[in-house]
Amino acid sequence: MACQCHSNRWMGYRTEALGALRTTSQRRCGRSTSPQGRTVRAKHAARVEDANGHQTTLWADIRTAPRKHMETAFRQRRGQILGECRQLKSDVDSYNENASPGIPIPMSFNFTYDLEEEALAS
Repeated sequence: MACQCHSNRWMGYRTEALGALRTTSQRRCGRSTSPQGRTVRAKHAARVEDANGHQTTLWADIRTAPRKHMETAFRQRRGQILGECRQLKSDVDSYNENASPGIPIPMSFNFTYDLEEEALAS
């Protein structure tokens, strides 16, 4: 199937529709509120290998999951984020070198300030 990301199909969505989609997505992902008031993902996946060497994905609830499951799930999600950052860096570097060599678009991959700012806002 061809990519439809450049079609007009997605144009014209209103803020209300996007809000409804966000709410539906949060329910589907199983969001919950921690005792400290944080919105957290309730269900966490961890890819593991069974005794026969077959890979499978196990899901667990953050409120009841064993620590080992959560360590694996968090480590794997962090790896996914790293992969996204690696691809973004490649895209930005390519654009800067090929389409905009005179005025490159800067990109920081240090999220410390963003996380601190977000914590202060909440």
